[in-house]
Amino acid sequence: MKRPALASALLAFSCGGARGGEVATPEAVEVPPAPSASAPEAPPELPAPLASVAASPPPAEGIVVLFVDTARLRAHPRAARLGPLLATLPGLPSLAKRVPGFDPIRDADWIVVTGPDLGVLGARGTALVHLAGDEAKASRTFGPVSKLDPAHPPLGPVRVRARDVLVPGPTALAADVARFERPPAEASGAGMWLSIEGLVPGVRTPLFADARAIVVRVDGVAPADAAAARAEVRFDDEAAAGAFVVRAREEVARQQKQVFVRLALRGLLDGVTVEPLGRLGVAKVHARPEHLDAVMNLVEAMAGLPPPAPPPP
Repeated sequence: MKRPALASALLAFSCGGARGGEVATPEAVEVPPAPSASAPEAPPELPAPLASVAASPPPAEGIVVLFVDTARLRAHPRAARLGPLLATLPGLPSLAKRVPGFDPIRDADWIVVTGPDLGVLGARGTALVHLAGDEAKASRTFGPVSKLDPAHPPLGPVRVRARDVLVPGPTALAADVARFERPPAEASGAGMWLSIEGLVPGVRTPLFADARAIVVRVDGVAPADAAAARAEVRFDDEAAAGAFVVRAREEVARQQKQVFVRLALRGLLDGVTVEPLGRLGVAKVHARPEHLDAVMNLVEAMAGLPPPAPPPP
């Protein structure tokens, strides 16, 4: 199983270190027209999944949610490299089998993936894909809108709203499918957004031992091929947040001294800041184009993808 490279890289980047019947073969997804100057359709505004974090105990099982605004990213100079990476997200390989030639950047306006942890996201992870184009095309490809059975997850892609297709992972549980229906409101406007809540294996390192939740947001900034990431690490009290900031600054400083890290990330960590903000530890970094190339190289290697072809002479 490929590692969930995109979610793992977002965390490291910002913190410094139809049941019972046959399904007809669908048509290939049409290429939507080039994006206009108007803003892409915004995801629905709904209560954020972490709104009750401060008042409730952490869940017994971890909850990881990854949101990708593919319509917003479509115009980015590195969009062509993002497509193969997004195609490895949970559920999307089975969607590609159902829809020949499916390209997440070209054929979806946004994608939400949820699962219990970073390590098995690919098996139990469930994707909600908001298709680009019109409702008629979605209907021809996926059939009529289906009502989900809360006791049984679907066996394959199911159209749950006009242009929304739910794609469960191969071992998804009913609870996984019911975990979300729409993008989290907190992710609105972000190019990419990742939240990690509860006991998520691989995240409970000494650095994040006391954290209640981690939220990472990546936005585009001027120039158009740069990006900015912000990570909020949420704690029970201000003292825990302050202790995290001390540990995080020490870790960033330690990593900056590693020759391999400096070469691989091309000095990205030089721009990392970590500050306390009440019960939050907030890390920020501004990535220039060369930093994005370095991060993309690492993520592609983690996902087992071939390096991009060199530019023509």
